[in-house]
Amino acid sequence: MLNVIVLHEKGLTPSDAWYPWLKRELEKREVAVHFPTFNADDYSGVWQSKIKEYMKFMDSESMIIGHGEGAKLALKLLETKSRTIAGTFLVAGHLDDEQFDFDNIKTKSEEFFVYASDNDKVISAEKTEHLANMVSETPLLIADAKHFDEMTEFEDILIDIISVINR
Repeated sequence: MLNVIVLHEKGLTPSDAWYPWLKRELEKREVAVHFPTFNADDYSGVWQSKIKEYMKFMDSESMIIGHGEGAKLALKLLETKSRTIAGTFLVAGHLDDEQFDFDNIKTKSEEFFVYASDNDKVISAEKTEHLANMVSETPLLIADAKHFDEMTEFEDILIDIISVINR
């Protein structure tokens, strides 16, 4: 079975934003969707223990979605994995001053997709573009998506996930 792990943005839960809609859409296509839940403190260190139980789903047919701070967790997860997954989707991601081994990370996902908003007040499109450059991708700039936290549907990511499933 195909698996998608969604690492939500700090301050959001799996029942917020476009997450429930995406879960429903993927489950219609017989994709299992997993949402490890994090609180604000987990993003700075405890995330590994919280995500450990989901590692069993990370194989060559799996995909990971990271939104905001969740995008950094997705990169950290890829950095520590020994196997390659099918796709990584980074939504309004940024790096700050954190260091990553991008040569290693780029070998751990068959494809990367990066999404930025033209009016994100939390993470600028330029910061997300920098992240995209680090994984050798061009970000998809979504008009008026803000921080992707007020959207209830996210067609672009669904289309891209389906393209990975169908390859």
